[in-house]
Amino acid sequence: MIKGKFGYFCSSKKEKGCNFSIPAEICGKKISDTQALKLIEKVKTTVIKGFKSKSGKEFDAALKLDKTTGKIEFEFPKKRNNTSHHTVRNFQNK
Repeated sequence: MIKGKFGYFCSSKKEKGCNFSIPAEICGKKISDTQALKLIEKVKTTVIKGFKSKSGKEFDAALKLDKTTGKIEFEFPKKRNNTSHHTVRNFQNK
């Protein structure tokens, strides 16, 4: 991979016809070298905070690479259930 002004590209793009690339910025969030490397090697990043939608709303998501199409997709973290399963015990000295 080669890092350019607009993102990350195959080093052999011209030779082998590689069309894969990672933009330098996705939804207003700059993609770091570490995140790009993780996306390539592990096919998925950890959750990245602070993406912005077209309407300006912030959201958090991991980036996931679809190996068959070469497209980068968002994978949203699972929302936690608001019900708590903590057991509360009342210990009293007798």
